[in-house]
Amino acid sequence: MKSIKNIAVFGFCFFLLLGAFTMPAGAQEAAAADDPDDAVSAAPPVGQQGFPDFASHVEVATIFHKLTGQAPNFEQWAKLSPECQAEKTQTGRITCVENKQAELRQKYQLQTLNESIPVPFVPAIFSAYSKENQGYVVKNFTEETYLPFTYAGRNYAIIPQGLMDRQFLPITGPAQKDVENALRGAQRKAVVLLYIKPTFADKNAMPVELDGKQYTLISGQVTNIGVYKCRKNQPCTLLWEEGSQESRDAQRDDLMNLKR
Repeated sequence: MKSIKNIAVFGFCFFLLLGAFTMPAGAQEAAAADDPDDAVSAAPPVGQQGFPDFASHVEVATIFHKLTGQAPNFEQWAKLSPECQAEKTQTGRITCVENKQAELRQKYQLQTLNESIPVPFVPAIFSAYSKENQGYVVKNFTEETYLPFTYAGRNYAIIPQGLMDRQFLPITGPAQKDVENALRGAQRKAVVLLYIKPTFADKNAMPVELDGKQYTLISGQVTNIGVYKCRKNQPCTLLWEEGSQESRDAQRDDLMNLKR
């Protein structure tokens, strides 16, 4: 997770995934919280079973060019791709660049902007559970959050619009117990999967410096969020997702309370 400085145009935040385990009561809880296998990594759970595939660096770069209507330099992208950079012979590099160009061009042609892309937010930090409001606050969702990507020597930052609207997660019922158990094991840190629909990018805009690096900005609307438990060397588990029956029931109850 990264923070934007001095950008008030965009409102944004991030969400949690839960890395956790069911802990025994008493003093063992504190010891279990320090278990390295139970810690939530600062890196996304790449390739971890149970966690959905999420947006790649090349996909985000392609989305930027789709939004601006300006195709990238496919040959340059191919030459700078990790696969072709790893080729040790000239013949291998030439063949790789030719094949990679065709692959990248096809990706660009097939890329649509109609669907939200999944982007992980790691680690997310949860507040204590509010019995009064029946939910959690994601404490490190802020208006200065951005999602960083890099491809072919260029940095891209997704600015998630509407993230702060989801800073409070109305989690109740069995899902709340699962989330709480997960948070205990991970010192209230978890992994969240944000679904973001790309909406705008300006090909003429100058890059913006964020945390010492130059980034090209992509604006996107948060459309959904999921909370996952991810333990080291174990499959991830979906604990709660916006739009599920439980979350819809919680939202309905909130509306009923407002009307009273």
